[in-house]
Amino acid sequence: MNNRTVRINRKPLVASVSLVLLGMASFGYAAEVDSRSLDIQIEMKHADTALMELADISGFQIIIPTDIGADSRLVELSGEYTFEEALEKMLKGSGLTYKFISDDSVVISLDEAKSDVPRDETVDELVVVGSRVVTRNRANTVSPTLVYDSGYFERFEPLTLNDMLKRVPGVYFDKLFNAPDVSRPLDNDDIETEGPKLRNLDAKYTQILVNGKSIAGIDFGSGPNTLLSTIPANDIKEIQVIRSPTADIDSVGIGMTLNVILKDGKSLSQEARDSWRVGASYVDGDINHVGGITVSGGGEEFFYSVGLTSQERSRVLTNKFMSGSVSKIDFGDIYNGEIISESITDITSRDQNLDRSLNANIGFYLNSYSTLTVSANLFKNDLSGFSVEETSSESRNELVLYGVPLDSTPVEDGYERISRFNQEVDAYSVGLSYDMDFDNLNWASSILYNKSDVTRDSYIQDGYVYGTNRENFRDGNSKVIQAKSELTYNFFESGKFKFGVDYNKNSNVNNYSADIIDFGYTTSVYDTSQTAERKTLFASYEWSINDYMSLLGGGRYSSIDLSSSSTDQYVNFSIFDLSGFVINPEIVSSDHPTKLDAEYSSFSPNLHFRWDFADGHMLRVSLAKTERRPNISEFDPTKDIKVETASFGTRVYARVGNRALKPEESLGFDLGYDWRFDGGILGVNLFRRFIDNAIVREDNIPFENFESANPMLAGEVGRLYAYLQNQAIINNVPLPLLNVSLPFNSDVEMKVHGAELDLSMPLNFISETAQLYFNATYSSQSRTGELSNRSGAVNLTYDHELESLGLSYGASVNWITKDSRETKFSSGGGSTSVSELDPNVEVFVEKVITDNVLVRLSVENLLDAEQTALSANYPSSNPSSFSFYRDSSSLTQSSRRVLLTFRGRF
Repeated sequence: MNNRTVRINRKPLVASVSLVLLGMASFGYAAEVDSRSLDIQIEMKHADTALMELADISGFQIIIPTDIGADSRLVELSGEYTFEEALEKMLKGSGLTYKFISDDSVVISLDEAKSDVPRDETVDELVVVGSRVVTRNRANTVSPTLVYDSGYFERFEPLTLNDMLKRVPGVYFDKLFNAPDVSRPLDNDDIETEGPKLRNLDAKYTQILVNGKSIAGIDFGSGPNTLLSTIPANDIKEIQVIRSPTADIDSVGIGMTLNVILKDGKSLSQEARDSWRVGASYVDGDINHVGGITVSGGGEEFFYSVGLTSQERSRVLTNKFMSGSVSKIDFGDIYNGEIISESITDITSRDQNLDRSLNANIGFYLNSYSTLTVSANLFKNDLSGFSVEETSSESRNELVLYGVPLDSTPVEDGYERISRFNQEVDAYSVGLSYDMDFDNLNWASSILYNKSDVTRDSYIQDGYVYGTNRENFRDGNSKVIQAKSELTYNFFESGKFKFGVDYNKNSNVNNYSADIIDFGYTTSVYDTSQTAERKTLFASYEWSINDYMSLLGGGRYSSIDLSSSSTDQYVNFSIFDLSGFVINPEIVSSDHPTKLDAEYSSFSPNLHFRWDFADGHMLRVSLAKTERRPNISEFDPTKDIKVETASFGTRVYARVGNRALKPEESLGFDLGYDWRFDGGILGVNLFRRFIDNAIVREDNIPFENFESANPMLAGEVGRLYAYLQNQAIINNVPLPLLNVSLPFNSDVEMKVHGAELDLSMPLNFISETAQLYFNATYSSQSRTGELSNRSGAVNLTYDHELESLGLSYGASVNWITKDSRETKFSSGGGSTSVSELDPNVEVFVEKVITDNVLVRLSVENLLDAEQTALSANYPSSNPSSFSFYRDSSSLTQSSRRVLLTFRGRF
């Protein structure tokens, strides 16, 4: 380094010097700049190297922050220039700017007016040496977007993306620390599939992108969502919270959109490029390893980054579930009365995960204005677990058949069920992107292919009095092909026009079978193939009204084609037969596949306004139309039929899709205020959503409604029902009951509104190195006369750095307030539910060992939090021939996790 170039090192010892220099630069300086011409010959190269050469030639002092230069390349200079002319030409289009702080000194910094996300972000190496995260970042955009980089999460040592999401404002998880539901049926898709609820809307309203693109394996409601708990936190650079979408991203995030940005060689600063992490965690007797390494670099013509992670995760949960139900039956003089049952179930569940990942990319500087990047990601997860379920129950009936009372002697029962399961996830992606930034024109194009393969098998040893063993097998894959190209043109200083095309094809294939070992035959088989293809045009225009106001408007038109086929029908029979006859599976087998072909289109406009009305004060207003497209499983005509037979009769459950569904549409409004003050930031945002065509699924709907929505399957269900009726008459047993479940578009409007608050600030009254982070979200939703729900989420974090000791400590509280819901069905009756989670308390202590190594001890779930849930279903005031009342309660407890980690850099 020459003596005319100063590098601002962002380490604690020199932080005050750098702040003073940058503070001088922010006020500007009326320099009397040397106007002599210089003969300058500098080839195209990285910004830091090129500026050092310019400092040598000119004799000027150039102050360059350490994190500038790794991802910026400056144009070639050849000829005679004044110093300022040379500087302007070199920095043009680079996203950098300069300011004089004296006659012969200049500071280089990021030009925030030309950048979507500020470069003064906190990166991993700051955490390594014990520096504190001061504020969450702010995207310098017109639309409302927050940015949380890895430093915001890292001190509490999250292992996966899910661990990070629980600290993001507006994110809710229904389950305790996103743990699997221990009462899940193991032949369902409920192993690690719980998605985050944004602003307390169901997970189906969530859009999660990775590097701005949809990813196979994240598909709430229609497929396995294993990727959220498979992506290691060590691979993540930042999480962007997009409160209201712009035209260049898909408009399906009615709640919000979370964009997960992975680390790459171009954006990592020099000191973050080579780092490592190693440690071990303890969970209820299990000791698990944690490890990761990132190596990055580059030269004049290229850059690269390779990250490897391997880690184990354990979870242990206990659950006590109590339920009671009353079934009221009224078939006139033929068959009437009540069936009453009560049960208590204790479940213990233990899961063990092994995560491995590879995150690699290499980029090439083709010339001074274009870059070509190749990226590859591999995520692997092996999950194994078991649960032990002990149940005691009592049932009795008060039934009358043809005027004769049936036996009403209470039946007491009890059994133990042991379940074991295994799951393997292999997800990978390969992408190619090209970016050209030439004068006022930018062209960005990319193509991405990613695939997620999931294989699951479970074995259930059922100690029920009838004694059965079951094996379930499921495998499937999800593939996404996405291509995107966009062109941006800057109109002088006042406007920016963007136009682009976006193509996305998502395919899902699932195969399933369930074998009843004791009886030697397969009772359930299905094989489905589903495809969704989307073609989109989008355009937007951003107008800088003046230095303080900006307006951004745009729209997005999409055409969507859906198709699916099922080679075998999904028919699931209970093997219990106490009513005098055996069901023949061939009765409902299908001789033909069921198919679906659907097509529809949508247009989603949006408008955003930003006003910097005072120094440090900003106001944002956004209005956007978003949608929630029906997932294919809601469209798909493939039936799911389950037949249960017991002493009191036979019940047929038919669950099917509805090809007549329309997309849910939402008009969203956001009003946000930000105040940036010395060392901190305060943000307040109000939001409101109006959702039309809300898709709901109801049980016990009239058979004629089911028949009109799905006539082909209605015929098959009707054939089964007629068969069972005939069997009941022959065997002189109660007539079967039919329960039909169907999704449909509600004709009432759903309304969602709430407020979000986030605060980051130093606590100088305690210490200049004490920091507070706080965010809270309140959300209320209602569907007139049918549904109401209120809930909130709070995150509070305190950390304190003891500089003289090289020691830091902190604590965090994550709390989901009581979640209360009430639903009223159009057919009468409804349900209520209340869920409460104890706060999740986390703590950490870290010690700096050397300038390049620290050790950190962190604990999750310090207080052994519990989750309680109460629910009830109630019938209508005018019940049909069959009505059902049920209430239940559950208590769940999760084990704490202790993690010891060493972090460092090469």
